[in-house]
Amino acid sequence: MKSTNWVEKYRPQTLEKVVGHPTAIETLREWALSWEDKIPQYRAIILYGRAGCGKTTSAYALANEMGWEITELNASDQRTAAKIEKVAGSGSRMETLSGTKRLIILDEADNIHGTADRGGEKAIIGLIKKTNHPMILIANELFEMSYGLRSSCKLIQFRSISYGTI
Repeated sequence: MKSTNWVEKYRPQTLEKVVGHPTAIETLREWALSWEDKIPQYRAIILYGRAGCGKTTSAYALANEMGWEITELNASDQRTAAKIEKVAGSGSRMETLSGTKRLIILDEADNIHGTADRGGEKAIIGLIKKTNHPMILIANELFEMSYGLRSSCKLIQFRSISYGTI
């Protein structure tokens, strides 16, 4: 018998099912819809807020709702310039086999620093400028990211959810 993580089993599959962030969800949906006709002004967004408030869940729900494929880099991955280019770079410019968009998710984007991620932030900024697909950067601490990276993205804040909402 296969065991499923409770959080994954009950993760909302659409933005409508994500609770506690009506303004953030509407802004996220509008940004996604702006990709239908052309490449929008902001090719990437940063979802930021406390851990556990629904940022990653919202990104996955958006991809599911829009029918987009997902490419993800996480903080547990080494995120050097070379690794970012290998995993997300070519995917950000190539079409998918199905002809849909590909959502590129960089989770824990506020943890890109140090020798393990040498050149990673500069590579991400370059990727944002060239991508043909939507990108979502997820961060707990917005100001742990450089001004250059923050200013190249649309910012969407996720606030803590009250117990009553949950």
